[in-house]
Amino acid sequence: MFPLKVLRTCKNFWLASLVATLAMAQEPTHKVKLWMQEPTRARYRLSEKKPWVNLGLCSPGQQVTLPVDDAYLQLTRDRGLWSDVATHKVTVGQNDLTVRPEDFNRAVHWERILGGLLILLVGGAGVARKFKKVAGTGTNQEPLIRADGKVPKRRVGNYRLTGVLGTGGMGVVYQAEDNEGNQVAIKVPAPHLVSQNDFHQRFLREIKLGLDLQHPRVVKVLEMPLEEELYVVLEYVEGTPLDKVPVQPWSVEWKRCLEWAAQTLEALAYIHSQGVIHRDLKPSNLMVLKDNSIKLMDFGIAHKIHGTRLTGTDSIMGTPIYMAPEQLQGAEIDPRADLFSLGLILYERLKPGLPYADDLIETLRQKLSQPMAPLRETNPNFPSAFDEFILTLLAMQPGQRFPNAQAALDSLRPLLTLTRR
Repeated sequence: MFPLKVLRTCKNFWLASLVATLAMAQEPTHKVKLWMQEPTRARYRLSEKKPWVNLGLCSPGQQVTLPVDDAYLQLTRDRGLWSDVATHKVTVGQNDLTVRPEDFNRAVHWERILGGLLILLVGGAGVARKFKKVAGTGTNQEPLIRADGKVPKRRVGNYRLTGVLGTGGMGVVYQAEDNEGNQVAIKVPAPHLVSQNDFHQRFLREIKLGLDLQHPRVVKVLEMPLEEELYVVLEYVEGTPLDKVPVQPWSVEWKRCLEWAAQTLEALAYIHSQGVIHRDLKPSNLMVLKDNSIKLMDFGIAHKIHGTRLTGTDSIMGTPIYMAPEQLQGAEIDPRADLFSLGLILYERLKPGLPYADDLIETLRQKLSQPMAPLRETNPNFPSAFDEFILTLLAMQPGQRFPNAQAALDSLRPLLTLTRR
């Protein structure tokens, strides 16, 4: 046990924190996972007489190490002129702590306000304009999705909306920036989805699911909603959706598709290893970056593998033309459903125009009864190994496909040498 006298003699706060941290290193500890809407600074102490021990900036879902003793954990978000502060007592054996927006209390930094007013009086209009930029423009009373399709003049959490990245039946994706100019993407679900009884809970669950995914070929989920409004803050990815990338002559296109297939399988192998099925893999959810690499986007309807059955409001979610046959039937699915979707994406790039009807029932009938024709039938020069690979992805029965994305990737890797010829 570290001597308590040493702690009492530490006059400097930071030195006291360091001493307490060293003391903790010699004592039993336990881990607590923190759940909050955004990265937050955390610190703890064992009693009011003990010094605070800083834990640094903690991300949602991050585990922190505490002594095996009841502790007071304080979470602080610096908002500039004020801070949002929440303090919770963490008991021995507690493994999770969920901090809700209403748990935070506002602590006004009067010294900053007075200092700012003094600067305004001395510095004049130039400094005033700077303060206005930091404070942001617009009002949070404006709806997140406007009927005229324009960008709302308001802030969402800590971000100012600056443009529209995409729109669709599922909602709107905005480009936004924080006070330092850092760019993010903010996805807002469509009002007709928000009105569904169970959507709020499902949406927050899917955000938490995304927060756990950390891979260079998978878009990062950065924050959960700060207030009652539903949205998700995502990594801003500068690129072009695959459906907007022009198809090149087949002698060039098949080599690009082979590289994209390998990169997409790397992303799928990762998310599947984390127990996640994408369920809506399609060209618009694959972003082609400036270096021609692929990043997997949009986990709006992703689900955990165990217990995934498309029922109720989930039954028609996704894009039917790219769904696996079992997914269209509403049957229980596994990661091989994502492999089928990838096969269709590749097939469509290499033979534009999928042989499916617009009608959902007719599409289902065709997928259950009509295997895809080999690409070599219309193009004898197409590499036979790559053709067989794509047809394996497109097998109508899941058991006839690759067992998982990693197995598909292992099968594809030897073919990558063909692109260098």
